[in-house]
Amino acid sequence: MEGSETEKPAARALMACKKCTEPLQLRWKYCPICATKIPYACLQCFQPMSPSFRFCSSCGGQNQRWIPGRNLNFQSVSRENFDKNGVLYNLATQFGDRAYTNPKESGVIDIRFSPDGANYYSKSTGHLTGNYEKSAKIIAENKHPGDNATQWSKGAPNAWFVIDLKNAKVKLTKYVYRGDYGGGNNHPKTWELQGSNDGTNWVTLKTHNNDSSVSMTNCGGWDVQATEAFSQFKIQNKGAPNHLCCSGIEFYGNFSQG
Repeated sequence: MEGSETEKPAARALMACKKCTEPLQLRWKYCPICATKIPYACLQCFQPMSPSFRFCSSCGGQNQRWIPGRNLNFQSVSRENFDKNGVLYNLATQFGDRAYTNPKESGVIDIRFSPDGANYYSKSTGHLTGNYEKSAKIIAENKHPGDNATQWSKGAPNAWFVIDLKNAKVKLTKYVYRGDYGGGNNHPKTWELQGSNDGTNWVTLKTHNNDSSVSMTNCGGWDVQATEAFSQFKIQNKGAPNHLCCSGIEFYGNFSQG
């Protein structure tokens, strides 16, 4: 009968596209008009927010896509690719809810370097000193981009970098590491993996002494027996070569947010 069907409510607009002003709707990942990537937003007030937040910083509402906890177990690794089970990959995709974007670029993690650590090399760019964005991006990248790309430090003793998961924590069971893919063979050999929840007090989770696991053709991987969860992880160089280089890192274990 005419008029008997119940009308479906219109989808509620989330915000307007910053590029073309098209009204956007909940759970859309890209603008259907101009393909601009849509920022992660609160499902209650529709304001942009970090996906790692348990509660919205604008309205205080609970993040309905917040993941309370799960085990992220290592599966496999190749020279170029980490698997899709790791912490950084799942933060980058919000556990499959979004297309992959480098987690440093999307802001779900942060990366910090020792004073001489934020440098980048690739065949096409050459040596770029003080290039934080490229240095941080290559460390967080799931799939190596090729072009002999790598982060490198200038050679000061005890160089380091930190991966900050912000509002997420992991009780580590394993981590994997790509070394100097630039061709200089400055792969770490003597170093520590450390964990912290405040960026000041650090606990050593794994010690490496003259470890040759990482090479130009091999990605290293090690089991970790952590007794607590941490939100920040530091690679702390402890010996030669002093040029600390990394072209990718990934973590596995019991994941939680908040």
